[in-house]
Order: sequence, then structure tokens, then C-alpha cells
Amino acid sequence: MDIPYTVMPRRDTGLYNAKLGIWLFLASEVMLFGALFSSYILLRVGSYPGVWPHGLLNVPIGTVNTLVLICSSVTVVLGWAALKANQFAKYRKIQSVDPGLRGDVLLYQELRVLRQVHPLRSGLEGRPGD
Repeated sequence: MDIPYTVMPRRDTGLYNAKLGIWLFLASEVMLFGALFSSYILLRVGSYPGVWPHGLLNVPIGTVNTLVLICSSVTVVLGWAALKANQFAKYRKIQSVDPGLRGDVLLYQELRVLRQVHPLRSGLEGRPGD
């Protein structure tokens, strides 16, 4: 027995199962992150003045970290598009331009460690009971 509408869309909705599943997943992600951001905003607005720490984040490290993640994502999408279009030479070129996502992953992990070590070196570690 085959699962209906795995490839051909339904006549009444025009969607097939995979597309409907992706839209349901995206809707659940929107609700999850909407709840997280709303909770953060409500906690931030409802707190006493001076409770939230300032100056703990290292902005240059965070910026480089974000750029590494964006470049890695773009490389993956370009490679996927080349493979989908059966352009294997283009895929190999993309693969050779980026010396592998392993380098990006290692750089990302190093930046995460630096971002977490920076407040500790600044003497801003938490005390018991805080």
C-alpha cells in the first residue's frame, strides 16, 4: 500500500505531504521562537533597574562568529543547488573554494570558547548564590 500524495499534490489544497510537513514545521518554529523572545522581553521589562549586566559581550568575536556561520550556510546552499542541477563540476569548485566546512566548524568552536572565556578573565564570574 502506498502513502497517498507523497509526490503528486492533492487536488483540493495543491500541496503534497512534504510541503505540508515543512510548513507545519516552520509554523511550530515561529511559535517556539515567538514564545522565547516574548518571555525574554517580559522578563527584561519587568525587572528592577540595574539588574541586567552590561558590557559582558565581546562584540567583535560575536560578529566574526556570525560571519563564519553565514559563510558556512551559503556554501552549503550553493553546493546543494549545484548538486540539484546536476552540475558536479560546479559542486567540486565550491567544495575546493571552501577548504571544507570542518575549518568553519573549528573556527566557530574556537570563537565560542573565546566568547565564554572573556567574561571569566574580566573577573565577572558568578558568585555562589547569585
